[in-house]
Amino acid sequence: MNIKKLTGVITMGLLLTACNKADNAATVNNSPEKTENNTKVESNVTNNTSATTNDKAVTSNTGIDYTSDSLYANPNVKLTAKEAADVLLAKYPNAKIKDISFDSDTFEYEVTGIDGTTEYELEINPETGDIIRESQESENEKFFLSDEQILKVEKLLEVAVNHSGNDFKVNEYGISFDDGICELEIELKNADGAEVEYKYDVDTETAI
Repeated sequence: MNIKKLTGVITMGLLLTACNKADNAATVNNSPEKTENNTKVESNVTNNTSATTNDKAVTSNTGIDYTSDSLYANPNVKLTAKEAADVLLAKYPNAKIKDISFDSDTFEYEVTGIDGTTEYELEINPETGDIIRESQESENEKFFLSDEQILKVEKLLEVAVNHSGNDFKVNEYGISFDDGICELEIELKNADGAEVEYKYDVDTETAI
């Protein structure tokens, strides 16, 4: 009986020792996994920081200058609204101009023309006149911009800039029809980030 009890005690002791070793091994193995996961998280944070830095670099590279004599926030603008329209008409001579818009931040004109039931939309570099992108779709329209209306754009831009004062420059604008009225909407900005907006009836050259 004593031998059997002694054998049982030894067996239990061996089992407990084996369990303790297994627990310790599991604890040791878990630590590296946590460390690896933490390292991966830190790596992702670093990558996100790089992306943010790149975005800022693109945003700051816009050519904006509020101290120039130009009407525009970006003084590199060379094309007038009429010249931008002529880029589309040179490619699609039978088209009629539906609308024209300009944006200093993206530095592009967007000109839309319609030939029959096909609408052409061109994005144009306002310095070189090069076509950046082009798309087309089916569209019907009954109001189109005349040369006379398009030629009034620069005049009304100058009126808005002179009226606003404080070194405001044209940041963006758009000329189009709304309920049969030819309207020119203008957004001006200055170096302090202040914004002023104007809307004109192009035919009467009066503010709306």
